[in-house]
Amino acid sequence: MAMRASSNSNSFVELVQKQLDCYNKQDLDEFCNTFSDDCTCKNYPDDVVVKGQEQLRARYAEIFAKHPKNRCDLIHRICINNKVIDQEKVYRDGGNQLTFELVAVYTVESSPQGKLVITNVDFVK
Repeated sequence: MAMRASSNSNSFVELVQKQLDCYNKQDLDEFCNTFSDDCTCKNYPDDVVVKGQEQLRARYAEIFAKHPKNRCDLIHRICINNKVIDQEKVYRDGGNQLTFELVAVYTVESSPQGKLVITNVDFVK
């Protein structure tokens, strides 16, 4: 269910920013709370790495445990309709040595309860 950027783009961007802030704080509960129950994360175009909240929580709990100084820096962001597209740099061990760079395409939709949530992320590496 796509929504018009003119009416909701700020809300979409705020949700994705909240997700990024929670990721950088390694706040697993709040991070997962920004995603829908049936969310999908995949390496573009079709390598599904997460399907649903249970897999999302397990994957990021492992990443946060393995890389306690992990952080993601936002380089550039655009919003088109219900897509928020971020260019990001990820540093796994807290230093300034880049681990990888990617583009993340977040799809934001309204849940049945009317809450905005991330339903899909495509990672382009």
